[in-house]
Amino acid sequence: MPATLTVSLFSGRENPHVVLSAADIERIAQALREVTQHETSEHIEAPGLGYSGMIISADDPHLPKEVIVYRGIATIHRGNAVKHYDAGPLERLLLTMAASVLRSETLEYLRHEIQ
Repeated sequence: MPATLTVSLFSGRENPHVVLSAADIERIAQALREVTQHETSEHIEAPGLGYSGMIISADDPHLPKEVIVYRGIATIHRGNAVKHYDAGPLERLLLTMAASVLRSETLEYLRHEIQ
């Protein structure tokens, strides 16, 4: 079942995205199992321009329909409930998965943004 990872960067043009492999989905599912152990009340609103997170969109039973990871916080919508989790390692993992579709200067910018 398809799952994609989108790097939300641009306004007015297509954001870079990758179709996730079965191995990628399993790695993300494992990371999410760990992340969801650490719920937080912290939430950071993404700016209107520039980097505004990594978005996992999935039609896969191992993943939520959508996960947004920004500045070390994962936001997961389940029905009407929205929960936030500490997710710094997940954001770095997603960046490595998206590296193949990013220009080198964009990748460096994001490495600095994510830390």
